[in-house]
Formats: sequence, structure tokens, C-alpha cells
Amino acid sequence: MASSNILTYVLLGGAAYIAYEYFFSTPAVTATPVTPAAPVTPAAPVVAYVPPTQAQQLQTAAGAGGTLLNADQWGYYWVQLGLPAVDGNGWQSTFFPNGRPPSGTAEPTMTAAAYVSALQGAGLAGYRRGMGAFVIPVPIVRGRGFGSHYTLGDLRRAGGH
Repeated sequence: MASSNILTYVLLGGAAYIAYEYFFSTPAVTATPVTPAAPVTPAAPVVAYVPPTQAQQLQTAAGAGGTLLNADQWGYYWVQLGLPAVDGNGWQSTFFPNGRPPSGTAEPTMTAAAYVSALQGAGLAGYRRGMGAFVIPVPIVRGRGFGSHYTLGDLRRAGGH
């Protein structure tokens, strides 16, 4: 019987040890390797495109050395950029209301912004009737009533739309 008591104590001791290990003792801390997190790249800021103004376009065309130019020089860059056509008589009266200065006399200079402002003030810079900068070729239309042919301009002059 002594062996059965020893067996009982051994089994009770084993059960107590297992219960202690799994339910009452704190688990041993094991070192887990820490991998550094990948660096977070910030999202690129959203930038709305703002087209350059007419004055900015003129200044860019003239370059860094051309900040103060006369009306003829700004007019040259205006045409080179393909900006809306400006009426020649209106342009003359805007920049030379008393006529052009005598030959050899320096013309007044201005910035690109002042040039565009003067054109806009005179109603010369901008898109008139929605399509002032575009040339639309219109074919000749054959018909009767206006001679052998007529154009779209003939129709408008005759009261058509």
C-alpha cells in the first residue's frame, strides 16, 4: 500500500505543478525581435493648376531682363504668344492718345501688368464674343440672291444669324 500512497502523492504533486505553471505563475518573458516600421512617406499635397495670367505670360516671354518695356515691345510679345488680337486703332489711341513721340525720342516704358491693365481698361484685351482669339475658316457657299456666291459674313450683314 505504501507504493499506492507514493503514487498518489506523485500524481497530486504533478497535477499541482501543472496547475501552478498554467494558471498561477506569470509566463516567462521572451525577447521577440522588433522590426522597425517602414518610414511613412507623407502624401503629396494636392496642387490645383492655375494658368498664368496674360501679364505673367508676357513677362515670361520677355525674360528676366525685360521688366520695363515700351508698348511696341510688349505688343511684339503679345503677338508672339498668340494672345487675342488687338484692334490697331484702339491700341494706338490707348498708348499714344496724342500721337507717337517724335523719332529718336524714348517712348514711355511700363511693366507687363501695366500694359495688360491698359489694354483691359480700353476693352482691348480679352476674348470678345467668346471666340476672339480663334479664326474659323468658313467655306464659300454657292447660292442665289447675293450674286454667284455668298459667305457667312454676307449672311450676317443681310440680317441672318
